Amino acid sequence: MSSISSLFRYKPQNTLLHNLDPRIKLLWFFSVIFPATAWSDPVYLSGLVLLVFFCGWLAKDDLKDMLKSIVVPFPAYIMILLFNLFAFDFTTKSMVPWDLLYLGWLIPKIGSFGPFAHVSVESLVFTLGICTRVAIFILASRLFITFTSPSDITTALNKFKVPMEITTAISVAFGYLPELARQVTSIMEAQRSRGWRTGHKNPIKAVKNFIPVVMPIVSRSIVRSEMLATAMASRGLGATKTPITIREIRFARKDVMVTVVLLGFLGVSILLGTWCYNIANFRFSTFILRNLCFGY
Repeated sequence: MSSISSLFRYKPQNTLLHNLDPRIKLLWFFSVIFPATAWSDPVYLSGLVLLVFFCGWLAKDDLKDMLKSIVVPFPAYIMILLFNLFAFDFTTKSMVPWDLLYLGWLIPKIGSFGPFAHVSVESLVFTLGICTRVAIFILASRLFITFTSPSDITTALNKFKVPMEITTAISVAFGYLPELARQVTSIMEAQRSRGWRTGHKNPIKAVKNFIPVVMPIVSRSIVRSEMLATAMASRGLGATKTPITIREIRFARKDVMVTVVLLGFLGVSILLGTWCYNIANFRFSTFILRNLCFGY
């Protein structure tokens, strides 16, 4: 199994996070996602990244794997950077109560062409915050998968009275992600052993070169979905509205303590975020950077 496919799979361990009630694990996940959604300041978001890394250390997750999960979507960061630099003056500029501190153009004027994308300190800080937010989403989602088994997710959702159809779909999705990664890895390795190459200067031919990989992935996914549907039907899925759970879960003392901490953190993050006092806004870092580096 490749290192990429092993990033997104459940890793059984005997740690505090692994032994928590599945409902508390869901609360942990939302306690990280909600602040990342409400905050836009890179300083606050960086503190949230460190907090997720600390939780990964508690879960005995490998530091290299956590860093790799952030680096893997690097092309997405480039796209976010370009989009925000081009669109900042038309979308987010009104959120800044002062004149923007412009540094130059991303694409300078060349003859009658350009210039495009006026780069400012504010747009760079805002873009850095968005990229950090995406990194938090990926890191928290991956960490949640590593210390929460698909069966625990199903059990927790059943306790919250979520309809069985939705619970089953979510459980299958979480369980299928690592399996899909393994399939993609094995197919690519098999095609490389047959002389498959992806690099080509012509973009159309470069896309065509991926057909020997895409087609087996699609066909395997269809076959697996049919087998999964047959297995669920043979076990009587949907025959009863009150399914029996294999493991009954109950709150322990540590679960209560962690719940209090997470709810307190969630309340503070909401107060700091855009839904209340809006303190963790990207204008905080922008104001400090303008005063310390540029004297404005």
